Amino acid sequence: MVSHEYLPDIVIEQQDGTKIYVECKGGGRAFSHDVQRKMREVRNQNNIDLRIIFFSDFKVGQKKKDGTFSRASDWAVKNGFKFHIGKNIPKDWLQ
Repeated sequence: MVSHEYLPDIVIEQQDGTKIYVECKGGGRAFSHDVQRKMREVRNQNNIDLRIIFFSDFKVGQKKKDGTFSRASDWAVKNGFKFHIGKNIPKDWLQ
């Protein structure tokens, strides 16, 4: 267990009082293995709705045996995160 204070990039408070925590990520070091681990741990330890805005669907990790790479969207799906690719918050997250 990692013990730190978590400060999300954005907090969206829904009309019903629930909160959505949003992280905005570019590629490279902004989404290192340490960052990926931190995001999983924060979500799991705090039972929060943590979503990710990726500025692009960049490559993640090492090249696979078939010569392709996983993408940020692949990582999010595999790890159960809701996500968006772009630079704006999706309107359906604001309802």
